[in-house]
Amino acid sequence: MTAGSRSAPRVARVLILVCDSFGVGGAPDAEAYGDVGSDTLGNTAAAVGGIHAPNLGALGLGLLTRIEGVEPRAEAGTAHGRLTERSAGKDTTTGHWEMTAQQIAKFREFLLRGGFFMCDDFWGENEWEIFLESMKRVFPDRPIVEIENTDQIFHTLFDLDERYQVPGARFLYTGRTYEQDGYDPHWRGIYDDKGRLMAAMCFNMDLGDSWEWADEPRYPEKFSALGIRIGVNYVIYAMTH
Repeated sequence: MTAGSRSAPRVARVLILVCDSFGVGGAPDAEAYGDVGSDTLGNTAAAVGGIHAPNLGALGLGLLTRIEGVEPRAEAGTAHGRLTERSAGKDTTTGHWEMTAQQIAKFREFLLRGGFFMCDDFWGENEWEIFLESMKRVFPDRPIVEIENTDQIFHTLFDLDERYQVPGARFLYTGRTYEQDGYDPHWRGIYDDKGRLMAAMCFNMDLGDSWEWADEPRYPEKFSALGIRIGVNYVIYAMTH
């Protein structure tokens, strides 16, 4: 150390709290995706007349967005910040993921040793290309193909020869079953050397929302009926193959 310089204070422990998808305001490109005004936490707090969150408030939660009931302050010794999705467009794990080399290797090993992977809620050619870029690193020698109607995954419990696009909750206020340019649903997959489906991609559909909104009267029953049946078939397939 040089004269007059000071060393950084010693810290015995650092706690990092990551609130993934917490909903503290729209992303910079919110307007392009019809999400202007998105602020799950702030809007929820306003709707219920304020929330009581003293611990998170002390960490600086109230400085991230306006939250009724939470002061815009932070105690000494704390730090806070907001993260924005690096990729352009609406954030979905599958459509915007960027995996490290270590994650790629672990993922490949998991699938080859008998694991099963299923993904949905990514839409359009842009998100497909981003997804494909990572999957080609996982399996550069294995193609992604359309799953045939005769595949066992469509017949483990329910016979699902007749399938259609299952929209997400956005359907409730747009009336459209598609998002972006994802007009046509696709059931795609990657097989191992024995013909077992290792990875299943439900592209241009949102099965998760069809489960979540199954008891919402405004969400058509036929979408949840198919979405739940697909989910059940996939789970049974994963447990028996």
